[in-house]
Amino acid sequence: MKGLLRLYPRSWRKRYGREMEVLMEDMPGKLSIALDLLIGAAVAYRDVIRANRILSAAGAYLHGICVAVLLQAIAFLSMLLFAQSSAGSTDVHLGPIDLATVFRGGD
Repeated sequence: MKGLLRLYPRSWRKRYGREMEVLMEDMPGKLSIALDLLIGAAVAYRDVIRANRILSAAGAYLHGICVAVLLQAIAFLSMLLFAQSSAGSTDVHLGPIDLATVFRGGD
């Protein structure tokens, strides 16, 4: 169980690590305690990232990329589902741009 303390940021372990080790010696090894330590490590890293401007900017950039990819996946799946529900071929346009033509196979 003490191995989970290695997941915490170095600055956190330097400040609270010994105190937490002593506290964990008195606790039984339960799944709920392990889960609490994992969530605590994630929160501690979140705080470290928010305190650092460069890491915070990188996190915001990666978040934007993830949102863009998710929106593209949703649009693609919506297009496929729309094409499945219509008979024949389906043209997908975005203004003057032809995005796709989906042909439905013979039934």
